[in-house]
Amino acid sequence: MNVDQTIRSNPWKWTGIATAAGLLLGLTGRILRIRAKHAKPELVIIDAT
Repeated sequence: MNVDQTIRSNPWKWTGIATAAGLLLGLTGRILRIRAKHAKPELVIIDAT
């Protein structure tokens, strides 16, 4: 059985797999963007004079 026959025999399975992969990539990108945004240290200067 080749890939074409597998996709035709069970299209909902492949639709679910594609949807799950898209959601996973989207959530991963969002998490990485938020973490990169908040990971920048702030510059604090304390003057003791």
